[in-house]
Amino acid sequence: MLVEVHKGVHGFVKDKTGKPISKAVIVLNEGIKVHTKEGGYFHVLLAPGVHNINAIADGYQQQHSQVFVHHDAASSVVIVFDTDNRIFGLPRELVVTVSGATMSALILTACIIWCICSIKSNRHKDGFHRLRQHHDEYEDEIRMMSTGSKKSLLSHEFQDETDTEEETLYSSKH
Repeated sequence: MLVEVHKGVHGFVKDKTGKPISKAVIVLNEGIKVHTKEGGYFHVLLAPGVHNINAIADGYQQQHSQVFVHHDAASSVVIVFDTDNRIFGLPRELVVTVSGATMSALILTACIIWCICSIKSNRHKDGFHRLRQHHDEYEDEIRMMSTGSKKSLLSHEFQDETDTEEETLYSSKH
């Protein structure tokens, strides 16, 4: 009985850098499933003959191989995984390029919409806008020259520059 332990297939699963891959699934003859241990090791008892091995691991490309099992000793297999450079079944470079171009187009569209909206919203139509500052300073200088002192400007006194006491407040249309 202990002699049978040394028969079948055993091996290691690792990536291109030599790092062992644990929890990879080894499928033998499209039926028997075995998971690799912490160090990437697996062992399966098989009858002598040719067997198909499929190895599957997350983030790696699926690997296929065949092994011949001898009747007197276990066959050794080393499975090396390549990283899976596919996203949604497409090459990683294509996905990155398309997503970058899409994001750039969205940002450009948002900027164009913002510029168009800011041009259309004219603040003078709202009725509230800042008066020109240099014009007010000019009127203050005229008032200061006419009164002769700054005290009237600082005390916010109203300077009436008209000659008549009564002025028309409104005009009626006949």
